Amino acid sequence: MDVNLFLSYLLRSLPGLLVSSLFLVTLPKNRTESLIFAYIIMLILLRDTMTPLQLWSLGSEGWFWIRVRELPILLLLLGFASAGIALAINWYEPDLRRLIVWFKAQPLVCVFAGLLGAVVIATPVILLYQIVPIDQRGGTVSFGLIPILLVFCLLVNFYEELLFRGYFQGFIELHTSPLRAALLSGILFSFAHTFLATTVTNVGAPLVLFTLYEGIIVGLVRMRYGLIASIVTHGVGIFLLCSGIF
Repeated sequence: MDVNLFLSYLLRSLPGLLVSSLFLVTLPKNRTESLIFAYIIMLILLRDTMTPLQLWSLGSEGWFWIRVRELPILLLLLGFASAGIALAINWYEPDLRRLIVWFKAQPLVCVFAGLLGAVVIATPVILLYQIVPIDQRGGTVSFGLIPILLVFCLLVNFYEELLFRGYFQGFIELHTSPLRAALLSGILFSFAHTFLATTVTNVGAPLVLFTLYEGIIVGLVRMRYGLIASIVTHGVGIFLLCSGIF
């Protein structure tokens, strides 16, 4: 079942992937802004295709929570496929690769800062969760799935962070202050979730507001500590919310 669902996901995504790939290979290589936005649109296609196939759920109307299908092999396939796409893009686009700042401090310091950022992202939502029974916000998650869920969250959000904080924020920093670049990456990140919030699902404003808050926090972490820290912040923050631990 896991592999069949993954193949269904790939098949459903294929037309958009082919058209977006045609656009990318036709686009002049010196159009960095257009290139970055084209890759972000491709990411949105791949992310939002998960919803109609019920590979994840994002709450109900006016309420935000995250759960993924409890299919370990499927989660690993999705996670490693996302990381594979990210690495392929990074290999294929040397001009974009030069925009990345992986570390801005010692690696362990960056990872620790990323973990603190994850707590900052998750804490307000976790506190809000306490007034709602867990069966009304996605239900419990099998304990055995927890480590696989962590791997999934880190790998999938590595792809997102590469585009938004690695490429976009890195590019905007060439033209404005680091703080404004961080804020712009957070705002764009939220904007990239509006279709998911208002059309693909009925979650609405809560998802837009959360992704704005999340995007700005992650952008600030990237500004101070680099891309690895922002990957940890994003991945672990989402893990804390979708694991059902709290």
